[in-house]
Amino acid sequence: MTHYTSEKERMLAGELYVAADPELGAANMRKRRLVHAINT
Repeated sequence: MTHYTSEKERMLAGELYVAADPELGAANMRKRRLVHAINT
């Protein structure tokens, strides 16, 4: 059994993860800001 320290590690490993995790939410917002900056 593999032990993960974060939901991000679970996601990257292809395992089930909690998408409402604050770390993932922050990464998503950063991504959205960067894409917006590129497209404007």
